[in-house]
Amino acid sequence: IAAVNETVQKTTLVSIPRDLFVNGRKINEYLRLYGAQALREKVEAVSGLSMHRMVIVDFSAFEAVIDAFGGIDVYVEKAIYDSLYPNGKGGYMVYSIATGSHHLTGAEALRYVRSRHSTSDFDRAKRQQQILTAIQERVLNMDFVGDLGKLKEIFTTLVGSVETDLSLDEIISYTTSFRNFPIESGNVISTENFLYASENIGGQYILLPRGGSWGKIQRYVRELLGSQ
Repeated sequence: IAAVNETVQKTTLVSIPRDLFVNGRKINEYLRLYGAQALREKVEAVSGLSMHRMVIVDFSAFEAVIDAFGGIDVYVEKAIYDSLYPNGKGGYMVYSIATGSHHLTGAEALRYVRSRHSTSDFDRAKRQQQILTAIQERVLNMDFVGDLGKLKEIFTTLVGSVETDLSLDEIISYTTSFRNFPIESGNVISTENFLYASENIGGQYILLPRGGSWGKIQRYVRELLGSQ
């Protein structure tokens, strides 16, 4: 979830884990089985928010977004060594990255946010938010007047690579209006705060809300977003 608060001029990111069990299914299954609207409804039920717009980005589109901005710069706080990273051919490869500053291409950024065998899904969510912040930094460095033609070309390419209910004019308008808003990241719904691990009747690993309802999560989200 990315929530823009114009009053206090900030954007807040909140991640919901893929294994969260909602109405008999993991939340990440709704998009594949029933479509974007079904997923939107489940995110709204968990968060208590109305989702005004959505963007669906697959792996190739994710790479295209990063490469369209010439790559991104990130600081890796914890080294990653993953010997079971999918190689795209039905097998696995070793993925590793050392601590420190890195400039990542789209393909490299995808590996950075997908890797999970040496870290948790919750860590992965934080890295995904870090990538969004890095993309914002690239946007901030763009000349929105001198590069307007190039900007429209980039956004046209991106719109062709993602599924969204945002129009091109809205994307440009939002980017122009909100690009300077600082991003508050690192907010992940997890077993460290509101969830506990369990299994469904098929033995699948799932996450459930402590106390049996979404109430605490919704209060947390409201407090996090402030006067939004």
